[in-house]
Amino acid sequence: MIPEYLSPLANHLWQSTLFAGVAGLLALALRKNRASIRHWLWLAASLKFLIPFSFLVSFGNQLEWRTATPQPQLSVMMDQIAQPFAPPVPSPLLRNVPPAPSRAPIILFCVWLCGFAVAAYKWFRAWRRIHVAARAASPLSRDLPISPISVPVMCCSILIEPCVFGILRPVLLLPEGILDRLTTGQLKAILVHELTHVRRRDNLAATIHMIVEALFWFFPPVWWIGTRLIDERERACDEEVLRVIGEQEIYAEGILAVCKFCLELSPVCAAGVTGPNLKGRIEAIMRNRIAARLNFGKMLMLAGAGTAAVLIPIAMGIVNAPAIHAQGQNSTLPRFEVASVKRNNSGSQGNYFRPSNGRFSAENMSLQALLWWAYNVQDFQIVGGPGWIDSDHYDIEAKPAAGQDNSQMQLMVQALLQDRFKLMLHRDTKVLPIYVLTVAKGGPKLKAGTCLTPEANTPPAPGQGPSVYCGYRGIGRNNLQATGTHMDGFTDILTTVLKRKVMDKTGFTGSFDVFLRWTPDQVSTGNPAAPAVDTSGPSIFTAIQEQLGLKLESDKGPVEVLVIDSVERPSEN
Repeated sequence: MIPEYLSPLANHLWQSTLFAGVAGLLALALRKNRASIRHWLWLAASLKFLIPFSFLVSFGNQLEWRTATPQPQLSVMMDQIAQPFAPPVPSPLLRNVPPAPSRAPIILFCVWLCGFAVAAYKWFRAWRRIHVAARAASPLSRDLPISPISVPVMCCSILIEPCVFGILRPVLLLPEGILDRLTTGQLKAILVHELTHVRRRDNLAATIHMIVEALFWFFPPVWWIGTRLIDERERACDEEVLRVIGEQEIYAEGILAVCKFCLELSPVCAAGVTGPNLKGRIEAIMRNRIAARLNFGKMLMLAGAGTAAVLIPIAMGIVNAPAIHAQGQNSTLPRFEVASVKRNNSGSQGNYFRPSNGRFSAENMSLQALLWWAYNVQDFQIVGGPGWIDSDHYDIEAKPAAGQDNSQMQLMVQALLQDRFKLMLHRDTKVLPIYVLTVAKGGPKLKAGTCLTPEANTPPAPGQGPSVYCGYRGIGRNNLQATGTHMDGFTDILTTVLKRKVMDKTGFTGSFDVFLRWTPDQVSTGNPAAPAVDTSGPSIFTAIQEQLGLKLESDKGPVEVLVIDSVERPSEN
């Protein structure tokens, strides 16, 4: 199983490889046509490694056209909390002790960085050597069989094959003495070859792929694409020489004469004349088969493939754009008649919600906490956004219009956040660490659900919480209680406590009561100033197994998250 931190990279490599495969099939279908077309296909496959599909999908999300319908009412976990339980607050009351961070990501990053440094140094060393030779080179004093030439022609001291060096200001480098080894016809063919490199901007294409190879040095298909790029690049120049000159024997002899004279080939940072697969190129030159131009059908095929490569991921983003993304422009959401939002700079630890009596009040609440209440999500389900969404706190007083009641309060708060905080967000699904709730060995120890009314002034029995109304849920600092609940409600409570999605796999469908007590971590309580607790008791994982006959196991699974696209600090009023 691929670790979570490698999943985005694995998806990107798989998509890029699939794209390269399609490019390869198109190149195979066009093998009798111009090599320059095949070269650009392979260059597109290389560029795909720098442009993930997710970028185009995100762009498609911005073009989403559907009108969103308001989300159904989301039930509040609890309106009142009876003693000894604390009132519900969205700030963390309890966190499980996180496992020790894995060193694998750091090790893998260091390995990648070493490979990147080696690849980058290899390219830089080759570039530096040619750069020094180019600066020390002298202008050619002899006349050439082609006139005029659009780039400077220089003689260098190193015995390297004729090549074009540079991107913005390219120069043609010829080794000293090479002109004495070539006939006029051979020299003319070699010059046409090199000037074709200049006109095609082949050094720019080679530099782009050098960056791809340095970033993805560990991925063999990238190196294979590089070989195809150079091969098709040289074949494209060969085709141009044969089209302009048409003397295949002279051209082939010129290439072989260069190979005999020069001690080394041109490096990857410069476009030369020999290139890879020299035997195959000489055979193709001697056959003198001028590649055919694209007919209308193949031009249409290429245009369709290129358009599909861009439009398909954009269309996926448009189709899959969640409805919530459009709510910022949805005027059908119920709204408060009057609302006041003010920054709270008191630094107080106390905060509360009060959605009752036809009004909504919040004191010293962060935007993240407001999202928790309005969208019924936990902190770990909120992705993106600036740091101030958790650090800045606000006081809110809002009054709905006549005829609106508390059942629409959460939708009205959503509209308030969109209007005053300029909040734009969308729903997404990510694979995150979760807990799976299963039945422990020995079976469950759950008590049948009750719906009792608490008796006035009657304290709870030892080890038991108070008897309260059916559907009650309460969370304390080191305990929780629920009466007449089902597994979906219980896993919701555990998700709040553990700050991680809890998935039910117990198969238990009945109603039951829960009173669970454990020993919280002093640090993870969210309040360092809170009184110390007895640390001799069981952890919440042990308590669930011993007291309820259930078991929590770590796993990974899909979790719905809210992704913040944009948000602004509100202006006070």
